[in-house]
Amino acid sequence: MYRISYTLASSDMRDDIESQVVKRYNFLIKNIGTNFSCFMEEDDYNNAADFEKTLIALKDFYISLFYDNKIQAFSYNYQNNGTIGGIAENEYGYYEFNGFKVYDPYLIEFIIRNNILDGATSYIYVQHQYIMPTTFPIDYSRTIFFSLEECNTQTHIGTYVGQLFKAVQRLSLLYQYPIDYYIMDYRKLYFSGFNINIFDDPDFNNVIKNKTLGSDPMKNIIVKYFNLEDIRQDDIDNLKHIDYLPTKDLFYLVPMVIFILQRQLSKMMSMT
Repeated sequence: MYRISYTLASSDMRDDIESQVVKRYNFLIKNIGTNFSCFMEEDDYNNAADFEKTLIALKDFYISLFYDNKIQAFSYNYQNNGTIGGIAENEYGYYEFNGFKVYDPYLIEFIIRNNILDGATSYIYVQHQYIMPTTFPIDYSRTIFFSLEECNTQTHIGTYVGQLFKAVQRLSLLYQYPIDYYIMDYRKLYFSGFNINIFDDPDFNNVIKNKTLGSDPMKNIIVKYFNLEDIRQDDIDNLKHIDYLPTKDLFYLVPMVIFILQRQLSKMMSMT
């Protein structure tokens, strides 16, 4: 048996104690009962907080730029004017498509499956607005979106080139308005169709495999992710300097980057 006596005493030796501190930790009470760590080093905590703040901003930006209230889904205006949209190209050259919107059911599926917009300031319920064929799950598995989910470049990187087809389903909201809506389809590229490359780079596979970083901070994040590199604070800082406009590039890149940052944040929070 032991008997211990305690004496409570004050101390003015805080400076002496501080000099002995090696690391500082934050206690996260909300992580109790989850798979996330309840303690994080202070620097990691601050980085995670910045990641989370950036994620909320990206989600809010995306809703502001691309939510189409008429069809209660996301679309972008296709205009080949150098600022909005991109270039639809076939073997005969470049074609200008002004005055219509593009709806991508594969991107919508990616957003739904991965809760991309959860946690945004405004709640948006995302659902499909176009009936897809019974082979849709198989077709989806051949796209870049599924490759992001699997993060496996050893076998292949899914297709990121599709073609536009006019929305013709009479029961769809896309058919109900005078503005023409076109559907993005990645299943088969017809010889006479109009191709859309969501990265505007026919060689993006090799960009990923060769770990080639360029001037686009969002594409750089995708390249690093596929090469199993952590997303760092400087990558987050670079996102803050992007001019956020309703372009085709951002229509696709923002959800992809949100997905990658969410995975990185989960990884950070799970560290012990």
